[in-house]
Amino acid sequence: MGGRLVNRELLATFIEEANEGFPILEENLLALEDSPEDQELINAIFRTVHSLKGSAGLIGLTVLGDFLHHMEELLHKVRARQVEVTTELINILLQGIDVARDMVARIEAGEDLEVGQTQRAVEHLIKSFQAPAGGGRSFRIEFRPSPETFATGADPLMLIGELAEMGELTAVEVQTDGLPTLAELDPYRLYLSWTIELRTDQDLQRIKDVFIFVEADPDASVIITPLAEDVAKAKTPLAGRLLEHSVRVPTTKLDALMNQVGQLVIARARMADAVLGAAAASPEVMAALEELDQGIRDLQDLVMSTRMVPIATIFNRFPRIVRELALDRGKEVRLELRGSDTELDKTVVERLMDPITHMLRNAVDHGIETPDERRLAGKDPTGTIILHAYQKEGNIVLEMVDDGAGIDPNRVRETAVKKGLLDEGAALRDEEVLQLLFLPGFSTAKEVTDISGRGVGLDVVKENINQLRGTIEILSSPGKGTTFRILLPLTLAILDGMIIRLGEERFVIPLSAILEFIWPDPKDLKPLGSDVALLRLRGEYVPVLSLARLFNISSRDDNNLLVLVHDGSRRFCLAVDDILGQQQIVIKSLRDNYRHVDGLAGATILGDGGVAMIVDVSSLSRLILRGVGQ
Repeated sequence: MGGRLVNRELLATFIEEANEGFPILEENLLALEDSPEDQELINAIFRTVHSLKGSAGLIGLTVLGDFLHHMEELLHKVRARQVEVTTELINILLQGIDVARDMVARIEAGEDLEVGQTQRAVEHLIKSFQAPAGGGRSFRIEFRPSPETFATGADPLMLIGELAEMGELTAVEVQTDGLPTLAELDPYRLYLSWTIELRTDQDLQRIKDVFIFVEADPDASVIITPLAEDVAKAKTPLAGRLLEHSVRVPTTKLDALMNQVGQLVIARARMADAVLGAAAASPEVMAALEELDQGIRDLQDLVMSTRMVPIATIFNRFPRIVRELALDRGKEVRLELRGSDTELDKTVVERLMDPITHMLRNAVDHGIETPDERRLAGKDPTGTIILHAYQKEGNIVLEMVDDGAGIDPNRVRETAVKKGLLDEGAALRDEEVLQLLFLPGFSTAKEVTDISGRGVGLDVVKENINQLRGTIEILSSPGKGTTFRILLPLTLAILDGMIIRLGEERFVIPLSAILEFIWPDPKDLKPLGSDVALLRLRGEYVPVLSLARLFNISSRDDNNLLVLVHDGSRRFCLAVDDILGQQQIVIKSLRDNYRHVDGLAGATILGDGGVAMIVDVSSLSRLILRGVGQ
């Protein structure tokens, strides 16, 4: 791997640290491009690269450490105002991040690192920006680490080694006055301090940068004194903030813990059924059952909270994507991120990356006009895309809003008719017409580019959101812009559902999808096909889907009881035989345990040990839409 034998546990921690650090670096670099004089941004970027370099060196990843050292040297010149912040510089640093990220990916895959052509090219570019250093000077460095240094994984000798790389160590003296007796010695504490004399071409700030993270520990100190000249500027102690201590837990362990909580939920439901089914349950037993129920819910909430991560973990990647797409298409686009601290399940966050990327690509390519077109329309030449995340009623709402050209529903309708996806006389509202954009193979693009126009993209978005048990809708005003609104559950493991009966079978409808229960008047129902009817409800017609016929279940199927549901953009009714009650359920995948079935999102085990299928409302909505369009 480009160094000595690596401790696997330390390596895993470093890989996680690096993968968290790269998006932050990109975010800060893009912000620096807009604010090139922001010294705090420059310092933050430098600290992140310095930290990654130090960690790489600590665990023996010398090739990666050397590469990051090149980036660090360039950033030092930026901090010293010897290199100007330009678009070219930002591009180079972004390329450097890409190279470092690729190195980390190869390390994670167990590959050995060698500096390849791409790395050498970036290094050459970085070196070309480096300004020549000044004349040699001498410094005295009084370095007293914290006694708890070893507990943080730091190595004082690495810092001294880094000083040696900057010039010549003319003197190194170790102070041992802090050593205790052998009986009192703690092998996990550091008792030594150092006085070092260094002759170097580097300036005072560069030497301070070596000890940049010592400032995070109030029990450590560094005093750097220039010798011979500038003595009046000596004795500059570094001080800073306290470190926040945390423990990293692999996601697999959290998944296993959540699965065990799910089993507890099932066991609790079975116990409740057994107790309530008994001839007489004592108040003490009922009280104990309620206490157990509350304890399991508290445990569930606690486990879920450990899986929650801010959506910033993916939001931070999008400014660079938008920047590069806009440059490629000759457009000016500003991306605004709101609600980045909104938290949801780690699995949900990770699986949102692809659909949001698809949406952003479409917004830049199709939505935002060129600067000339925007000027003619009386708009700001720079288009704006807003990504906004917020929590609402136990769900997460994710909105992507652009102020571009918008979507013309008439053009969508014409395209759908030409492609045979919609009958020419089909009566669909504009909101329903826009939903056709999610059909496979649908595209209104006038030309095929490397970004879009091939008839793929939004159907992938819809499918990915459906797999997350979410819904998506489109709102658009021609000439003004488009909004994509996604509604997502906080977690994929457990949901609140309503148990319904069809014949002898039981199904679960997610509670979040239910609007109301209806006992219709037969004269308000109009058959539309073998599986679908129309219900006249408060002045509008709503599709009614027969679940019994769809799933080939023997049922009375008389539409005496309907459940009005929604998928975020459309309302429709499901005909059921009976409502059995509400229950919190644990979701089991059908795809993993059997196969994918249209109209079903999974299965669950009920309190009596029986199995119930979970209805996929979004999938049923697509079935209805295809039925109307035929």
